[in-house]
Amino acid sequence: MDFRPPTFAAPPASAAKVAGLAKAKTILRFESASASTDRNDLKQLCSQYGEVAFVDFRFGETTGYIRFRNPDGASAALSALSSDGHEIAGATPSWSALSDEQAEQYMKAATK
Repeated sequence: MDFRPPTFAAPPASAAKVAGLAKAKTILRFESASASTDRNDLKQLCSQYGEVAFVDFRFGETTGYIRFRNPDGASAALSALSSDGHEIAGATPSWSALSDEQAEQYMKAATK
């Protein structure tokens, strides 16, 4: 009998899985946020438009990403945030959706 100890590390993301996540049109990028903005501010704001899967942002930085669970939430957030210019912690970030290629590159980097 061949015994192998269990492995606890998550398997690396396959290219197909990364591509599938990236092409779902669920990732928004923001720029020019206040350095005092925190992750909870961003999640609370974006959750008004759809379920947020992950906020990719470090305190003190001014650029980051919001990943939504579905494309409808991302689309609604982009439409509202781009037109209304919501202020967060004293600054009004600009918002954009990642292209398929940008999203694929982002997800590859995020899942390394």
